[in-house]
This record gives sequence, C-alpha cells and structure tokens, in this order.
Amino acid sequence: MLDDVGDPQFSGTVELGYTFNDWDETSQDTAGYLDFGKFILGMDGGEGPLSYFFQYRLYDGYCFLHHAWAGYQFGDNDNIKLGLVQTPFGNMDYGYLGWYGSLPYLAGFNDNQNAGIKWDHTRGAWDASLAFFKSDQLGDGNEH
Repeated sequence: MLDDVGDPQFSGTVELGYTFNDWDETSQDTAGYLDFGKFILGMDGGEGPLSYFFQYRLYDGYCFLHHAWAGYQFGDNDNIKLGLVQTPFGNMDYGYLGWYGSLPYLAGFNDNQNAGIKWDHTRGAWDASLAFFKSDQLGDGNEH
C-alpha cells in the first residue's frame, strides 16, 4: 500500500553566521566566530488527490513544528487541508523582508500557522479561503 503513495520530497536549510571583528583580539586569535542560525527540515508529497506537507524548524535555543497538514484536492479548483495550516488572511505569500520584520509580520498577519481545517477555492485570478481554528496557536487557549 505504501508503494502507491509516491516518493516524498525532502527539503532543508542550514543557516550559519560568521563574524570577524578586526578590533577584537579574541576574534583575531580565533579567526572569528561561527554561530548557528537555524536548521529547517521539510517533507512533502502525495499521490492523486491526496497530499501532505510538514516543516520543522530548529533555531538557537528553541525548536517548533512550523506547519504540518494533509490535504485532499477536489477537482481542479478546490482543496481542503487539515492540520497545522497557514491562516487565510494577511500577506500570505510574502514573509517579512528585512532584519526587523514589518508591521503586518509583527501583528501576526504574515507567517501565521494554526491548527484547524481550511478550504481553498481558485477561479481564474481569484482565490477564496474558508477556515476554522479552535485557538490562536497550537496548544494555546482563547482567553485573550
């Protein structure tokens, strides 16, 4: 049965930071500093109308599941996703573009994933989404 699912596609990112301060004697003696930034591991795939996608992120000091969902494609225009999915509002296709982020990112309208179910419909240049999320984040309550 698992042979019919198809081959998963793996993706990943490693980010390291290197700093050399020519005015710092320790930096001169050690040829600089190499710091871990982040490691991202992802997997996606599917077969026929079924699909899945997950991504796990490890940063210096913390790690978390960024998104994880299973989906079903209804025809050419409709699909449904269940799991940790992107909320259907805000500047969805674009993250923050800069070191400090942007106002929509800081307000939670960019890269926001929540546990729930989402339906997406596409017709030409128009996209519509409808979703239900029990709480604002995975494991958090609704007492805000």
